[in-house]
Amino acid sequence: MIKSYVDGNKRKCDFYIPILMSAYRHTVHSSTGFSQNKLMLGREVNLPHELLYPLPRHIAQKPVNEYVDDLRVHMEDKYKKKF
Repeated sequence: MIKSYVDGNKRKCDFYIPILMSAYRHTVHSSTGFSQNKLMLGREVNLPHELLYPLPRHIAQKPVNEYVDDLRVHMEDKYKKKF
């Protein structure tokens, strides 16, 4: 990643290093299944767009297995009402 930016922007390479490192640390690695931020800090770091446009607080994310169970129950109820 660094090489691709340094080749085109030799005079501004020091400007891009923090941006590239942020992207690298936010990427989930195939060997661990986690990002470096999650492993080092125990959480993901907020990105600038998440700070500018946060999700509404009333929308809480459920764990995936709970979401799937709720979706299945909801779909079964709709199916029973229809037939």
